[in-house]
Amino acid sequence: MKILAINFGHDASLALFEGQKLTSFLELERVTRLKHTVGVSRSDVVGFLQANSLRWQDLEFVALVGTQWYKAKHSGDIVIEESDAEFSVLKDHGVKTEIDTEVGGTDKWYDYEHHKNRLGEVTQTEFPLDAVAEGVQGLGQFSVDQADCEAFKTVYPYSIQIDGVKLPATFVPHQIAHAAYGAFYRAPEEQGTLVASHDGGWPHIPFNSGGIFLFQNEEICPLVDPRMFLGQLYQIMGERAGFRPSEAPGKLMGLASYGLPEPVGLAKLSGCLESLAQKCADISADEFHKEFVQLCDLIEAEAPNVYVRDGAEQYDFSFEDVRTSIGIAAYTQKMVESMWAGTMSVLLEAMADRFNITDSVALVGGFSLNCPSNSLLQSSLTSLKVKPLPGGSDMGVSIGAGALLVSFLTGHFPCNDQEHPLSPAFPPRPDVFICALPQNLFLMELDDPIEFYAAQLVEGKIFCHVEGDSEVGPRALGHRSIIAHAANISVRDRINQCKGREMWRPLAPIVRACDFSKFFAGPDAGEMSCFMLSTYRVNNPDQLPAVTHVDQTARTQMVEDGTISKLLDCLSAIHDIPVIVNTSFNVAGEPLVESLDQAVVSFEKLKFDFIYINGSIYSINSQV
Repeated sequence: MKILAINFGHDASLALFEGQKLTSFLELERVTRLKHTVGVSRSDVVGFLQANSLRWQDLEFVALVGTQWYKAKHSGDIVIEESDAEFSVLKDHGVKTEIDTEVGGTDKWYDYEHHKNRLGEVTQTEFPLDAVAEGVQGLGQFSVDQADCEAFKTVYPYSIQIDGVKLPATFVPHQIAHAAYGAFYRAPEEQGTLVASHDGGWPHIPFNSGGIFLFQNEEICPLVDPRMFLGQLYQIMGERAGFRPSEAPGKLMGLASYGLPEPVGLAKLSGCLESLAQKCADISADEFHKEFVQLCDLIEAEAPNVYVRDGAEQYDFSFEDVRTSIGIAAYTQKMVESMWAGTMSVLLEAMADRFNITDSVALVGGFSLNCPSNSLLQSSLTSLKVKPLPGGSDMGVSIGAGALLVSFLTGHFPCNDQEHPLSPAFPPRPDVFICALPQNLFLMELDDPIEFYAAQLVEGKIFCHVEGDSEVGPRALGHRSIIAHAANISVRDRINQCKGREMWRPLAPIVRACDFSKFFAGPDAGEMSCFMLSTYRVNNPDQLPAVTHVDQTARTQMVEDGTISKLLDCLSAIHDIPVIVNTSFNVAGEPLVESLDQAVVSFEKLKFDFIYINGSIYSINSQV
């Protein structure tokens, strides 16, 4: 049985399942070279299948998923229709929820000018509203006894046609796909696990902005929808701070550290946020939107009352009103992380006790990329460990949708079968993008490339690093990275300048597991740092100036094996600070490099010193 899962929303992706096994996955932005690619074309699908030696007609079923409430964008030569009886191959066990409100809008992350050439005349298909009927709805109504374990089994039958061949399909609600992605990456021995999801949906639609889900007995069970709207608030306030929609959440997180909110103002705003969250399940959509805008206005009005940290004055922030932008970021970050950790820690502990869950909680949804919130949540939990996943934002929903369809068809929910702890960041990928090296690189003739690598880092040199498959998601994890020495402050500014990044933005460190506690401190001793989705206190900022943010924290990645670990071993032998800078290997405005030819082109543009490619080191200048 061959199943293709398609995410038509932003961070569009394709996932291929054969039987119970995920056999291939692709983030389309790695092909289109457009960050947060939205929409899918026929050529995207056909090219992906060809890279996996398949044709469209070789598939048996298709799973469809998109961004909440937005219409699915695709090229006109893909035809998606609600199915007739001929294609209703899945039994519908569930109850569809009708929502008495209109929710719509244009995906602000979608750049029509850049995408029209790949999609042609953009076609939009309207899926059912992303609503899930089961589970407890709203903080105001919550009690542990209400959280029943009722599986999601609703089927929305569709057909999808390419080149005259029509295949049966089903639509998978966005948050169910997120939850299923978390369940797919559970530990094989786990019979039951919790998944916490949150992103930019709206709280007056059940489970549209996230919730707590239980994976048990081969099924996904919606337990509690707190009806929070922290992801949406973060997005809107990021735009109000002065960022473009697609970059607002990530950049707001870095900017927030430059300010400290005034305590009385923060308490007042937090009270308004909590009050709206308590009642949003009981008020109309129009009333909610009105009060939501009022809350945003209050945050912006309070923003100038922020303490700006020492050190901020050295940067040109390029905002119309720097103090207000920093204040918006600082107040918003403190409000959302406090409410997230306070609310979710109680709910998760209660659900774990009720359903006898004793291990980890997968964190998914766009909000799972908020590193300080992940760390604060871990600090607030007493009996559970959080596990933020690298594809937890929308690029991973195709994997979740495919896994759910497999479970519907076979009665068994698939599980990641790769044993390496980094496997969620490296699902199987087509190798069609690995190209031959061009002739304009000079191969360094070295007895020990890693020893040379380490010595050059100490001298202040900067490397581009390409090894094996690329990582899933926005975080470079040592396969498509820019590497420098964390003890050298000058490399930070050079990297940001060459990449076209704002100079105030932080860079991240990589450290060996054996050295973590020497340089960093955190609630989990680095256990959840493998995907670089948490923040840690820097023990001695003067030792690590290239990676220490203004608030004395760093978004650390801890490694235990592999090439980067060997590099750190060599660095330890010649220097007393075996910590390196790690940031994504890409030029401004593009996603991580995928193929070797993309890597070489980007290396030439960035003008760094060396490029490491699968065990060899190259330079452009043969006189090095």
